[in-house]
Amino acid sequence: MPRVAHARFRRALRFDLLVANILAGPLVALAPTLTARLNPGGYLLLAGLLAPQAQAVLGAYRARGLNLVHELGDREWPTLLLRKGRVSRLPPARMEPDLERFRLKQPCFAPNGLALD
Repeated sequence: MPRVAHARFRRALRFDLLVANILAGPLVALAPTLTARLNPGGYLLLAGLLAPQAQAVLGAYRARGLNLVHELGDREWPTLLLRKGRVSRLPPARMEPDLERFRLKQPCFAPNGLALD
């Protein structure tokens, strides 16, 4: 099973926003880990999958309490924005998450050694 290999990220940290841009197989395999690391009400952005794989990936995360907020990208390479917990049934224009709170005040770089194995 794929896992986060960098020691800094192996601790039991939880996040408001996680982004994973990898193939569909690892996205499905990482569903338990990514879901556990997401705060209630947090967002998960999944990319790197082909359109025919989207439903299988979505199913793996729905089974763990995440709900589809929005599908982004093009028809061939969809990007899924999921939220842990209940999603409001507001009109689509109002369903966009307020991502301003995630905007970085300074550049942030991934530490060396971050890898999936």
